[in-house]
Amino acid sequence: MKNRKGFTLVEAVAAIATVTLLTAIGYGKYQKFMAANELRQTATNVYLELRNLHQIARQYDAKVFVKFTTNSCTIYADTNDNGSIDANELLKTITAPSSVTFAVAADGPTTKPSEINSISDMTGNWGAQITVNNDAVSTTNDGAVYMSSKRMSVTTYCIGQASPMLTVKEYKWEGSKWSNL
Repeated sequence: MKNRKGFTLVEAVAAIATVTLLTAIGYGKYQKFMAANELRQTATNVYLELRNLHQIARQYDAKVFVKFTTNSCTIYADTNDNGSIDANELLKTITAPSSVTFAVAADGPTTKPSEINSISDMTGNWGAQITVNNDAVSTTNDGAVYMSSKRMSVTTYCIGQASPMLTVKEYKWEGSKWSNL
């Protein structure tokens, strides 16, 4: 017998098939991981900004407005107190990645977190706008906003004003119940 070096064609094909299969499995998990990470990061960014709205109202001595679209959150301070939002009053815009939307996930929750104030359903009165007044306690309209990923059918984040201290809280739904984060 000769001493052979290298692989046979069958061995090479088997190795390529194995690597291809493992890559396909890993790529799917990687995509899910990235979708979850984008959603989590967007929820964290929005939560941190909303938590500071009272300070912003005091800092600018003005009403602060937060408007939501399906993929962004924009914060304004009405510094000239004219009741409308002018271009020079823009403070910040958080644009969500294309996979993230300000809405409940397709197979997401049908009930709101129990601590969220004054809303009885999943519409969340903040869907259109948050208004923070520049009064002594920086009063805010009640409500919540929901975020989900177009690539994940269950996970939803909820950020809203919660009882009893009227603080901004963050919750996560992963298929069975809300968890306070």
